[in-house]
Formats: sequence, C-alpha cells, structure tokens
Amino acid sequence: MTPSRSYAFSQQGRIGFGALAALLVFVGGLALAWWIVSQPPRVERRPPPLPTPPVVDVITTEQQVQSPTLNGFGRVEAEKSTELASRVAGQLERFGDGVLPGRVVEQGEPVAHIDQADLRLTLEDAEAQLANAQAQLALEQAEQQRARSEYESFGRQLSAERRALVLREPQLRQAQAQLTQARVVRDQAALNLERATLTAPWRAMVQERLVGAGSLLSQGTAVASLVGVEQFWVRASLPGETLDWLSPGGASR
Repeated sequence: MTPSRSYAFSQQGRIGFGALAALLVFVGGLALAWWIVSQPPRVERRPPPLPTPPVVDVITTEQQVQSPTLNGFGRVEAEKSTELASRVAGQLERFGDGVLPGRVVEQGEPVAHIDQADLRLTLEDAEAQLANAQAQLALEQAEQQRARSEYESFGRQLSAERRALVLREPQLRQAQAQLTQARVVRDQAALNLERATLTAPWRAMVQERLVGAGSLLSQGTAVASLVGVEQFWVRASLPGETLDWLSPGGASR
C-alpha cells in the first residue's frame, strides 16, 4: 500500500469517528431534554418564616392646651391711633417734657401747652359778668319784694297778667336767665383754660410732631400723631387650611 492511500484511509477513519461522536452527543442531549421535560416540578415545602416583631416607640402622653404656630405674611397695626388736635385757639407755647417721636407718653401726661394769657383774661371777664348777673338778680329780687308789699297794701285783686307785671315777675325771670347765661360763659371759659394743656388720651407712642412751638393754632388744628401701645391687630395672609385654627376676635401671641 502506498503512503498516499494509507493517509487517505486514516483521514476517512477520523471523519467517521467524529460523526459518530457528534451523533452520540446529539442523541444524549435529546434524551436529557426529554427526561427534564417529563419530570414533574418538585416544590420543597418549608415552614413559613416567623413574623418580624414590629418596632414601636413607647411614649407617655399628657393632655394640655397647645397653640398652633401659623406662618404668614402681614403687618401689625395699633388698635388705637389719633392725631391729637387743639380744642381752643391760641399760640403753641411748648411741647411736654420728653414728647419726642418714638417716645411713650402715659395716659393723662401733658403733650403740648397753649399760651393761656388770653384764656385767663376771658375767664376773668366771664367771672365779672357772672358777678354782675348775680348782683342784678339780687336787686331784682329786692324790687320784687317791694312791689309785693305795695300790691298787698293796695288791697285790690288784679288779673293774673296784670298781677305778674305789678310783681315784676318778667324782670325776675330775665335776671335769672342772665345769671344762667353768665354762669355758662364762665364755665366755658374755665373749660377752655383747662383745654389749653393737651394730654394723652391713653398710653401711646409719639409718632410725629405735626407743628412746631410758636405756631398759631385754630380750633381743631392737629398737633401730634399718637399710636397706642397697649393692644395691636395683626393683618396677615394665611393659607385656607389654617382658618380652622382661628376664631373671630381671638387673641394671638
């Protein structure tokens, strides 16, 4: 046998053996796949795991009144504010001690003083007019007594109208009315003199001086701007869900 023939024979033997091995592998794979498919699934039964105990926090509660905290944008306004005005005419003499913008004045503390010279003269004149009216009333009462004595000595009865004239009853009523009028003028002059000192109506902070010392004031001229410091209002814009926490007129801190 020649070498070429022997090499070809060996090559054919190798090819036949390889094909046989591949066929065996293929058949074995099919058999393994069929066996796997044909086997029913096996579920391993295991006991259920124990439940995990919940994690809790133990706290002690106590009932108490608690105010919610509400956040919003707004502004604070004083409940009371006013422009203190003069109730009498005159020259502003001076402001009270310590009445400066930003300072707090107590209720009844003098804020401004108006010149009282003219007001004192007016009061003295009113008192003189009152004294004159009192004297006129006393003289008229004496005249009435004299007229009554003469009427009684006359011994005649007159009608009610003529008797009132004889007894000077109209003159007496006029003197009494003049006395009342003079007393009212005197009281008004005394009240104006008292009003020459402007006082704080309540505890307040001086916001601004509206005029300067030496200014001539008429009745109703504003002198100073005051803002109360005892109570304030809060005007704020809040979300709608916070309205349940509020009540009309409620206080806030």
